Amino acid sequence: MVTNGGNADVARVLGEIETLKAAKSDIESRISALEAQLRETNVTSPKTTPFLSLTSPESSKWKCVLNIEALRE
Repeated sequence: MVTNGGNADVARVLGEIETLKAAKSDIESRISALEAQLRETNVTSPKTTPFLSLTSPESSKWKCVLNIEALRE
């Protein structure tokens, strides 16, 4: 049997879940915008060699490459 206090707990938990989902959506949107900005920066600045590049091969492992020559320029 659920008491009135139990209903309040359920409502509180559901409210917190909705708040967290909204925050998650906002964070994912911000990440997408920043990734697009980073891609645009890499496309529009071909003369600049990045010091550090991150690539994701077909596997789930990321590869990080430090370009020492670019640091010397």
